[in-house]
Amino acid sequence: MAQSFQFTADFQNLILACLIKHPDRFFKFCSVLKPSYFEGVPATVVSRCAIDYFKEHSRFPRWEMLAQLAVDEFKRIGDTDTDAMLDYVHKLRRIKVDDVDEVQNRVVGFARERSTINAIKKCIDLLKKGEKPSAGFVKVMEDAISVGANFDDLGYLLHRDFDDVIDKLTAPNYGTHTGYTKYDEIWKTGWGPGWLVVPLAPPKRYKSMFCTNLAMHMVGPMIGTDVIYYSCELSQELSLYRCLSNMTGKDYDYMLGRSSKFKRRVREEVQKQIAGNLLIKGFPAKSVTISDIKIHAKRVIQQTNIRPKVIFIDYAETIAPSDTKMSEHQQQASVYTEARAMGSELGCTIVMPDRCNKETTDFEVPNMTSFQGAFQKAGIVDVAIGLCATDAEYSQNILRTFIFLNRHGQAYQQFKGLVDPTVAQIDIGEQIEFDPEKSKKIANQFKRKRRSMAPGELIEDEAA
Repeated sequence: MAQSFQFTADFQNLILACLIKHPDRFFKFCSVLKPSYFEGVPATVVSRCAIDYFKEHSRFPRWEMLAQLAVDEFKRIGDTDTDAMLDYVHKLRRIKVDDVDEVQNRVVGFARERSTINAIKKCIDLLKKGEKPSAGFVKVMEDAISVGANFDDLGYLLHRDFDDVIDKLTAPNYGTHTGYTKYDEIWKTGWGPGWLVVPLAPPKRYKSMFCTNLAMHMVGPMIGTDVIYYSCELSQELSLYRCLSNMTGKDYDYMLGRSSKFKRRVREEVQKQIAGNLLIKGFPAKSVTISDIKIHAKRVIQQTNIRPKVIFIDYAETIAPSDTKMSEHQQQASVYTEARAMGSELGCTIVMPDRCNKETTDFEVPNMTSFQGAFQKAGIVDVAIGLCATDAEYSQNILRTFIFLNRHGQAYQQFKGLVDPTVAQIDIGEQIEFDPEKSKKIANQFKRKRRSMAPGELIEDEAA
């Protein structure tokens, strides 16, 4: 249950008195406290003077200096009643701070409450004007509520904490395995919490099916973890059907003609194959941001026994950017950044397939320039897996998966497997040789072809 706070004007005065009288215990709160959190002109002015002084001198001013700074600031903003300001500073100086321990415990709560109140006021003002924040109302409130999050986590001391870090990274439940043996040999402890994994492919080339297979492996008896799957392209019903088809090996025609038998088969296979929770939630394309998805995921965690270690977002291009005032490529990259931040906050892996750019469709395998819309996406992901097939391979249901980016290990491994599209099953097969020179030659041939095209042809090709 969320905490509720109700801080008085006397308490905000007590905080200011503690800043000056116990600077060694309150300097760390300068990153959380803002002058806008204090109500009334005198309190706002004093807090600004104290915090600005700390930022410049790495310490809080003494009372005499604080009084002078406050009077100067009072005059600067056009108020000539300096006696009122001096009286306020003297009032703070007389406050007893016997409860300093409890004040210290509640400062972050005070900042979060005041930040939330300010956000509410901002949203109301914008609504009155018929406007909205560039990142949306949800993002404004989410940022306000998250003030002070992880405040007490100062980081690791190498010489003191290495045992804990080693134990954490080598724990059997640290990451989540994929269920594909060849992949799990690469990431021996699985995909870690906070990782962003991006399967990349041209349109209609098995992105959703690949993610469905991963999800079914992860909730299966060998791994048995909880998964949330956000389907923003297919409906949640069709996404769930794909999982059932994958599990039973029965296609859509079988379900249509033998629905009762299909249900019995599903019940039997659930008992055999499902050991974790798989929640599938659908959203219309471009109707939600990463912030919206995070809010839903947190609600799931709070209201159910589901504790996801992996969240699938299918797929990146169907997610609305939080800030539509940014340039197009910045908007697309921001979806990656926000997804990765959500994974870190919730302690889970984010798997978010995406579409490659048009140029890459003629390549044998993708590379770091292949992400649709923004090259900087390559610097955000932890793992990128190309889903590759020439036209000849595609016609034979052959799929090559190529790990072309890997922040946490070796890259450039390629596997050749088979797809059964009728029942949404993918086998990644065995590792095959990757020839970077051959891939480079194909890419260069494509570039020469584009340079030789007439301007009219080039324009038509770009718009296709």
